[in-house]
Parts: sequence; structure tokens; C-alpha cells
Amino acid sequence: MQQEIVTTIAMTHPDTKLEIALDQGSQGEQSVELRRLAWGKGIGWYGQQTLRLDATEAESLFQALRQNRGKWSKRSTRSSEKVIPFPTLADRQEASKRRTA
Repeated sequence: MQQEIVTTIAMTHPDTKLEIALDQGSQGEQSVELRRLAWGKGIGWYGQQTLRLDATEAESLFQALRQNRGKWSKRSTRSSEKVIPFPTLADRQEASKRRTA
């Protein structure tokens, strides 16, 4: 079994991080492992949770995240704020038509 750590992502708490690894099993099957690691005094980094995805599952996850990025990214917080729209010329004309009718 061959394993390659792709990246390690710092989490909001300094004692945790997310490790992403590519894994090739003895039968040639490929998978992606997402590992939540924690820091323990006197122990060092240790795995708390591991999620193993085969190639098809991993690709489906990546596609779903890309397609829904606006729902969870920091940029989406602005679009969810309440905005009062300014009246447009078309709005004024429509209101004027209603008043004269």
C-alpha cells in the first residue's frame, strides 16, 4: 500500500488540522483519505477521524462542492444579507401607470 499526503490544512483551532492523502491499495484501487488530526501533549499529532473515499466517491464530492460553492463560501455571506433595492425607472413608470388607471 502506497500513500502520499497531498496537503495538510490548518483548522480554526490550533490543536487540530485536516490531512488529505492519496492511497493506492495492494490491489491497485485508489482512494482519498480525509483525516482529522488532533494534538495531544506528550503524544503529538494523532488521528481522530478518517473518511476514506474511493475514486468515484471523491470525484462526486469534489463536483458537489464546486457546484454549491456559493452556498458555503465566505463570499456567499454578502449575498444573504438583506438589501433594499433602489427604485428603477421601470418601477416609477409602472407606479405612474397604476395611479392614472
